[in-house]
Amino acid sequence: MKLIDVLLLPKKLFANLSDKKWTLYLGIFFVGAVDIYVYIYENYKVLFLDKSTAGLISVLAAALIMLVVVGVLDVFLFSYPIYDFCEFLKKKFSKDDSERDGIFPDSGNASVIKVMKVYIIAHIPILPLGLFSNYIYFKISPEELTPMIIMFLIIIYGIIQIWFNGIIAYGVSTMYNARFDFSIVLFLTIFVWSYLEGIAIEYIINNWLLKLILQFSGV
Repeated sequence: MKLIDVLLLPKKLFANLSDKKWTLYLGIFFVGAVDIYVYIYENYKVLFLDKSTAGLISVLAAALIMLVVVGVLDVFLFSYPIYDFCEFLKKKFSKDDSERDGIFPDSGNASVIKVMKVYIIAHIPILPLGLFSNYIYFKISPEELTPMIIMFLIIIYGIIQIWFNGIIAYGVSTMYNARFDFSIVLFLTIFVWSYLEGIAIEYIINNWLLKLILQFSGV
C-alpha cells in the first residue's frame, strides 16, 4: 500500500462508495455529533445538572434536533458546491478531448451523495486528534496557557485542517479519476470553502441553535 493511501485513506475505499442513502443518514448523524459536542460540553452544567425529568427530556430532545440540523447543514452546505465545482470543470474540459484526456481520463463514478460520504469519512481519522486538542484546551486554565502550549495547539489545528481537507481532495479526485494537478486545485478550493463553511456553521450553532437549547433548559 502506498504511503498516500495510508495518510489519506485507500483509493479503493473511495472508489467503492455507493449511493445508498441509509449510510449517508448515519454519516450525517455522526457529523452533527462531531460538530456540536464541544458546545454541549461547554454548557454541560447549565443544560443537564439540577434538571427535572421533564426538563432533561426537553433538553435532550432539543440537543438531538440540533445534532440532526447541524449535520444536515454541514454536509449539504459543504458537498453541493464542491460537487458543482467539479462537475463544472468536468464539463468544461470535456469540450476538448485532448484536455479532457489530460485531466479526466474517464468520466469516473462521482455523485453528490458520494462527495457527501467522502466528507463524512474525512471526519473519522482526524477525530482522535481533535478530541486530544480539545481535551488539552479545556483542561488547562487561561493562566496555564503558555506560548509553547498555544503554539502546540496551533500546530495540531494546522495538521488537522491539512489532513482533513487532503483526505477530501484525494477522495473526490479518486472518484473523478483526475490527474494530480486537478487534485492540487481541488485541495486549495476545498481548504478555502471548508474554512468559510465552518465559520457559517459555527455562527448558526452559537447564535441560533445553542440559544434554542438554552431556552429549553430554562436559562
